[in-house]
Amino acid sequence: MKESFSVDIRIDVDCQKCGSENVTIPETEGSLDAIVCNRCGANNGTRAALDDQIRKKVTKQVRDDHQSILRNAFKGMKDFEVKVKF
Repeated sequence: MKESFSVDIRIDVDCQKCGSENVTIPETEGSLDAIVCNRCGANNGTRAALDDQIRKKVTKQVRDDHQSILRNAFKGMKDFEVKVKF
C-alpha cells in the first residue's frame, strides 16, 4: 500500500538589515550572486546559501513526516522501533 502526503514549507526571505520583504533573488539555482534588498540595498547572502537552507528544511520536514507516518502505522507493536535515515 502506498502512502502519499504533501509537505508545506515556508521560507521567508526578508532583508537582514531593514526587514523588508522586497528582495531580489537570482533566478539561477545555486548561483553565487547576491540576494539584494530593493529598499536599502543590503546584501543578504547568495542564492546558493538560500538553496542549501531550503534543502535542509525540506529534508528535515520529510524525515519528520515519514517517521510520524511509520510510527502511527506500527503503533502498539512490541519491540518495534522506527528510524528513518536520509
